[in-house]
Amino acid sequence: RMNMRKWRKKFIICLMIVFVFLSGIFYINRKSIGYVLDYLYFIRVVETNSFRLNTIPTLDTKQIYLNKIMNCKNDREFLNDLIEFYFNYETKGHFNIVDVDSYHRIHQVYKNLIQDKRISKNNWNYKKLMDKEVFDSYSKLGKGTSYLHEENDRGVDCYEDGEFFVIEFHSFDISMLNSLAQINEELQDFHGDKIIIDISDNEGGSDIVWKKLVSYLSGADYRYKSKITGHGRASKKYVESYDIDVQGSESKFSYIDCIDIQSEKLFDFKKVYLIMGDKTFSAADSFARFSKSTGFATVIGKESAGFGTGLDPMLLNLPYTNVLVMLDSVGKYPETTKPKYELNNICIKDVEQYIVTNNI
Repeated sequence: RMNMRKWRKKFIICLMIVFVFLSGIFYINRKSIGYVLDYLYFIRVVETNSFRLNTIPTLDTKQIYLNKIMNCKNDREFLNDLIEFYFNYETKGHFNIVDVDSYHRIHQVYKNLIQDKRISKNNWNYKKLMDKEVFDSYSKLGKGTSYLHEENDRGVDCYEDGEFFVIEFHSFDISMLNSLAQINEELQDFHGDKIIIDISDNEGGSDIVWKKLVSYLSGADYRYKSKITGHGRASKKYVESYDIDVQGSESKFSYIDCIDIQSEKLFDFKKVYLIMGDKTFSAADSFARFSKSTGFATVIGKESAGFGTGLDPMLLNLPYTNVLVMLDSVGKYPETTKPKYELNNICIKDVEQYIVTNNI
């Protein structure tokens, strides 16, 4: 009996070892399958929903990275390989894999937007960022090095320069709203009639900022309409989440974007000049296009980098790892904005001289 008990005990222990071993193999395979499915989902969702891709990876390149993804040992390794693969795509618009540092930065931006009651908790991107599984995934990834382009944080500079009052917006980050009070205060003591707004190095942010600026500087109300187009199932669902009346199917859809701005009746400047350049992008491009189309400002400088649509880039999470992907769900044609007056030398003094000399 003693031998029988010992044999049973050894048998149970052996079964436990085999079970643990097989469970480990299943877990490893499950992780590998999850990484592969996320990789394939990434390719499909990007190539069927991104508004504009100039170049996509070849099948050979996709196979090379599939092999790498299959051998990933953890989520950090998968994220690094996916980011490496991402650089095989080329686009002029918004398109990024959200790394760890960028996630926490964007997460805080959207929390602030909720706190300031500028968006609702039903906002698509807010819900993606606040999703517990997404948050937990980025928390487990730990601290990382951001590869995404950081916002230009120089803020706003404003000053009198002879007969001009100059406002230099280096970014339309939502925090720039706090600078409008300073601009308003300094304009109270300005006795000239010419305003220069420089967005030549402004790579975007929030349309809320420039719309508020327009309502301060102009005594007129504005309504501006433009046609926006897109394609893809996820892109269409994203646009519809804003209760926008979308026309068309997933393969190709469109809608009319309408911007309404009511004057705050603080000032009524008639001579407003907007300087744009080849770095003027996203929300800054939207401002340039609005200014040129409505006559709010005389637009001077270089053709913009484009991609201002009025909608924030869409966030999507990969099903297994919950890594976030950011891309343009929609766009407009033409994609860039051309100034009314083309000028290569767009430093403030040169533009001022150009305005005076040509009596613009």
